[in-house]
Amino acid sequence: MINKIIKTIRFASTREIDYVVIRALKGERKRALDLMDATGLNLATIYCSLHRLEKREIVASEFDNNSANENRFSARTKYYYLKF
Repeated sequence: MINKIIKTIRFASTREIDYVVIRALKGERKRALDLMDATGLNLATIYCSLHRLEKREIVASEFDNNSANENRFSARTKYYYLKF
């Protein structure tokens, strides 16, 4: 039984995951949670992919300064976008 389950699991390569994230970012800047909703990928997988893409200078990120003005303890929102 377990052998059947293992054979049916498809492991995506990092290139495939990065491609899906790039396609989801096309045209506008998005938060990681928006990318999770758009792609259906796990949030940890999205953050790993974004980190790889930032190292390769394909994706850049910026913080939204307006979101932290209400409360000094609130987290700022980080947006990701394509550099080209």
